[in-house]
Amino acid sequence: FTDNNHVVYIATPSGWDDNAKNLYCQMAAKAGLPIAGITSESRAAFVKAQQDVSSGLPQYIDKGAIVFDMGSSTLDFTYLQENNIKDYGYDCGASQVEKNIYADLREDNDDIVAFEKQYPNLISKLLFEARCAKEGVYFHPDTRYKKTINFEDIVDDEEFEDAKMKFVFQPGALNQMLDEKGYIGDIRSAMLDFKNNHISGNPIHVAFMTGGASRMDFLKPLIKECWNLADDRIYCDQDPSLTISRGVAEVA
Repeated sequence: FTDNNHVVYIATPSGWDDNAKNLYCQMAAKAGLPIAGITSESRAAFVKAQQDVSSGLPQYIDKGAIVFDMGSSTLDFTYLQENNIKDYGYDCGASQVEKNIYADLREDNDDIVAFEKQYPNLISKLLFEARCAKEGVYFHPDTRYKKTINFEDIVDDEEFEDAKMKFVFQPGALNQMLDEKGYIGDIRSAMLDFKNNHISGNPIHVAFMTGGASRMDFLKPLIKECWNLADDRIYCDQDPSLTISRGVAEVA
């Protein structure tokens, strides 16, 4: 990259208002980025989804369609019906899943508590391992997931030579835990709130799922339940992790 051969376009969570977006643009410009503009993540996903003829979006956009963008920090929705566009986001992104996994393990593992006290700057490493476990479970939801993290592979400390953190999930077990913890209920509430309070109950004919975390297998049944959609009206990008970035490039 040189200063003259590229521009930067930014996508933000849908819940950000114009003041926040403008401030973000000012920060980027002050940092020296060749900033060209800013949009919302779910709107960028909409642009990408419109180009996918298999998504069903092109034929239903005039009637009412939603992009369901499950990111790490936020869950964002964009609704489009003719010229009516509504964006909104909720603070129930998929990072809550690994936090719940980690908190559940921590309750019964004194090694984790001791490790946190000794190496507080490495807690993020343990959370990252919980995230890897989450992804492993949802990439293969029909098989048993098992992985052990030995603390001696993280730090050279005799005190933690035998300490470990073990992830074991039978099919469906992680979903059950998230339901008990209230996380799935939070997503259900967000979907109903968006439908009832942000698009005023306008019709939803199709939903397009994007964001890497949209692979979580409990999401599609929630969409069917809350938005009353059949299976053939719910679509997922073949590579949902890249939908946003590709959509931002198209917007730019």
